[in-house]
Amino acid sequence: PLHPVKFKQLFNAINRKIPYRIKYDFIGGGKKALFWPSVIISFLRFIPSLGNIARDMDYVRAQSETDPTAIMAINFATWGDTKDEAKRNLAALTKAIEGWGVSGVSKTYGNPGSALIASVPGLTTATPGSLHYPPLSEGLRMLPFERPASPWHGKGNINFITLDGKLFPYQIASPLQEKFTDVITGVPGSGKSVLANRLNLSSIYRADKKLPYLTIIDKGYSAKGIADL
Repeated sequence: PLHPVKFKQLFNAINRKIPYRIKYDFIGGGKKALFWPSVIISFLRFIPSLGNIARDMDYVRAQSETDPTAIMAINFATWGDTKDEAKRNLAALTKAIEGWGVSGVSKTYGNPGSALIASVPGLTTATPGSLHYPPLSEGLRMLPFERPASPWHGKGNINFITLDGKLFPYQIASPLQEKFTDVITGVPGSGKSVLANRLNLSSIYRADKKLPYLTIIDKGYSAKGIADL
């Protein structure tokens, strides 16, 4: 990408129905790899088309004093049940990637099999993708570190779905919390009562020796089902 971007921007831009795989390669020695190219560019920086490249190299070299320069490559793969479906998925994925910080996408390889293998983590150290030389902190910013994670993984008594479609277990009155207060807000008809009843039912269905005490103050009939139960 021409600009530092986060993975979340790309994730939100890709249609959930499109299958894809992404692999990041980070290799050390970026400062050494850029030495001779930066020397050559320094003599040719007066050429207008090379001015931006020279300024970018100056920036990376200055950052390398406190932020190591990494060699990075990103490989994507998508597929489909038919050839036409695979082509449609490829076109949609390419469009999303190109809008991710103004990124360039290469879809031509001498050996297409090498691109497929390179998209599988741990299968090969070689990468056919274009190499980039960002400061390490900016490269790490592009990784999927911001996806929500639940502290109750495998132990929750109710499951939610995050905005990006990930399963999020949640445990009511968890010993991991010293205090717990659930506040539900929303416009009329948005499902507040449904969620409140779901939380109460999850409390009742917990595998405890005794049923929990519940006090519900309700103006209306939202809690009628719980009361009848």
